[in-house]
Amino acid sequence: MVDKPFARKRSGGPKTAAGKAIVAGNALSHGMNSCLVTLSSEDPAEFESLFQGLVADYCPIGTTETHIVHDVAHLMWKLRRLDTYEHQQMSLAALLEVKIAEIFKKMNFQPPSDCIYELFCLLDEFSEKDLEEAEELLSECEEFKRTSIPFMDPVGGPEYFPFLWLRAMPLEWRRDPSKITALGLNGDDPNPEIMKLIDGQVELVRRHTWAKAFLIKNREGIHQAEEVLRAEKMTLAWNPDRSPRLRTTIEGQMYRALKELRFHQSWRLERIAIVLPLGPVA
Repeated sequence: MVDKPFARKRSGGPKTAAGKAIVAGNALSHGMNSCLVTLSSEDPAEFESLFQGLVADYCPIGTTETHIVHDVAHLMWKLRRLDTYEHQQMSLAALLEVKIAEIFKKMNFQPPSDCIYELFCLLDEFSEKDLEEAEELLSECEEFKRTSIPFMDPVGGPEYFPFLWLRAMPLEWRRDPSKITALGLNGDDPNPEIMKLIDGQVELVRRHTWAKAFLIKNREGIHQAEEVLRAEKMTLAWNPDRSPRLRTTIEGQMYRALKELRFHQSWRLERIAIVLPLGPVA
């Protein structure tokens, strides 16, 4: 296939120095293993200031000692980079949104209705009183399924269904219950179209109330699942075990470099002592 004119040729990558410099950071993630001294997001002047400070501290003499001090500066710079990168990743992960569907999947729950997505933002505002009212309202909804005529009674409806009457009965009929009697809706054979409308409104109230009760009862588990998911997202963004390993590796390299620097400085002083032995000057 290579010899055929229509064969696809594989790209060997950029050939020029400028092109190679552009793609050099394609695989760059945190930069801890990069051979580059400063990344594109870092200020070379700050690194140079760090290097000159170490030069003032250790006073290297010669190419070898200066090179070792430069390596120490590079390793210290990587430790700074690690702190910065870890802080950025943790900050970004903390802002990640935990979706409601992910929470219920984590809890192995099926959301009871679509209303739960509307009520989720009010989760922390619900109280135990709200739960009691929700359970009473659900009980009234179940009673409504068994008999609907008392619900349409302007006198008995508000008495037998105090919560459901306020939520399912149209506002204009609540304000003027005489309209129900005038339309004959509270008789033995109420208008089927009106009852269909009321049934639909009651079902909507039941689903909304069931979702509220579900959220209140499972509030603690929802918060726990949300925290677990947020921790998992943070772990995916930046593995907590990775930072100590990288830090230990870099610090080990830095201490070995400092040890080598001390060895060279001691060796240099011994050479000076051999060449210029100490003693009384004649």
